[in-house]
Amino acid sequence: MQEYKLKLYLEKELSRDLSQLNTQRKKLATRTVCIFVFLGLPLVIYILKFLLFVFGIHITIPFVYEGEYSAHLFVGMFILFVVLPIILIKPNVSDYRKQYKARIIKALIKKFVHPSLKYLPGEGVSEEVFNRTGFYPLADQYTSEDKVTGKIGTTAIELSEITADEDNSSEGDILSSGTFRNLFNGLLFSATFDKQFDAETYVLMKSDKKHLIYKNTCEWLSNGARQLSYECVKAADWRLVTIEDTEFNKIFKVYSKDHVDTRHMLPKTFTKRMVDFQKRLDSTIKVSFVKNRFFITINTVRFNEGPIWFTYLFQQKSILEPKIFGRLIDYNKLEKHINNFKIMIDMIEILNDIPE
Repeated sequence: MQEYKLKLYLEKELSRDLSQLNTQRKKLATRTVCIFVFLGLPLVIYILKFLLFVFGIHITIPFVYEGEYSAHLFVGMFILFVVLPIILIKPNVSDYRKQYKARIIKALIKKFVHPSLKYLPGEGVSEEVFNRTGFYPLADQYTSEDKVTGKIGTTAIELSEITADEDNSSEGDILSSGTFRNLFNGLLFSATFDKQFDAETYVLMKSDKKHLIYKNTCEWLSNGARQLSYECVKAADWRLVTIEDTEFNKIFKVYSKDHVDTRHMLPKTFTKRMVDFQKRLDSTIKVSFVKNRFFITINTVRFNEGPIWFTYLFQQKSILEPKIFGRLIDYNKLEKHINNFKIMIDMIEILNDIPE
């Protein structure tokens, strides 16, 4: 039903924008194919010729290099025939995505998520806010975009896509130069309430064995900025809290210093929405309550380590960006994103109703 309403609205209210963007997409797709065919074909020929040479078959192709093969030659060809095409089409791709976000996504968020929300594609959530979540160490590289901001009642919210990386290079190791460890790649949802939460609380998935809890202001650590592991949670008088929701307890672990206040902060209506939310996602989610702030992180990363060029080619792109090849609008995917946003709004409304 929601997908039908979404499609009807787009076709009725935004038909002109869709038509213009679809024309732009088709031109961009054609241009992309042409550039890669004409500039990428020589590289394919060289690779085939090299493979034949390895198997002892030597052939002469007009206008094709006949000298010795070397790593420098292939690196130069890769830059010329792969990197150069990407540089040539990047401005057109950026303009297309910018137009799509400004004309389609902005209207859909206001219409289907909440009328008070503003979509600011060129802005993001600050790194300081990201660090307050308590789930990740300090990042060496941090980027944020596609910010959604507004108010739900008296609660200010902001949501943004974030990529945070930690330098994984080893001093003196040339092979590790330019490598990284991805700390977080996904969505951060932050809400600032006009009331304080009585108990600082962290909610992690039981299936999440890799990530721990990080405290950037731990008094019991000399550097004041490093990790609070599960063992350290106990040492710092934190406790595992059992919530009165069997389904919730199957999926999540809750850590806090005050189990009474934590159970009060997490009523059945809230934990049920969290369970529903998790079932909709194929991602790791974490929730924290810190002073008057409420955070949700949704990690969508598929690759954790590798050189910079590897993540550029294979890292998952923004969930709000349109396709160049294929249909302009994926109604099913768009509906899922809108419903996920609405669930997060529902959580805020539930928390707003909890008495202090």
